[in-house]
Amino acid sequence: MREIKFRAWDKEKNRWLNENEYQSIKVNPIQDRFGNGFNFSDFVDCPSVVWCQFTGLKDKNGVGIYDGDVVSTIEQTMSHGDELVKGEIVWCDDGCWMIDFPQYGESREIAQFVDLGIEIIGNIYENPELFTHTPSGE
Repeated sequence: MREIKFRAWDKEKNRWLNENEYQSIKVNPIQDRFGNGFNFSDFVDCPSVVWCQFTGLKDKNGVGIYDGDVVSTIEQTMSHGDELVKGEIVWCDDGCWMIDFPQYGESREIAQFVDLGIEIIGNIYENPELFTHTPSGE
């Protein structure tokens, strides 16, 4: 079973919160069905915090990949051969993790790139300069 976990970006403090900090945000500390001690819906009403979910995957360096991470990977194209591209990890409403490639105006399932190697190069909160577009929900 995939590990369910989150990290929290505080837009007001402009930094990642540690687990103790985001645990204290909860209004009703209840055990959720995953058994990890919190219910994600308790956090929704905190407008200064952006919640990023773990994809269940790790990059080629063994670092966990989260929603909002910016990754580089190899795109295999017929016209240009192998090309190094970067994209943002996003959740698709169809029920899968995608890499959004703004330079191409498209998104692709992250599973297509796992064997090619994915490397986290930053995230949209600490490294907005990696993309010229505004992060979703901002």
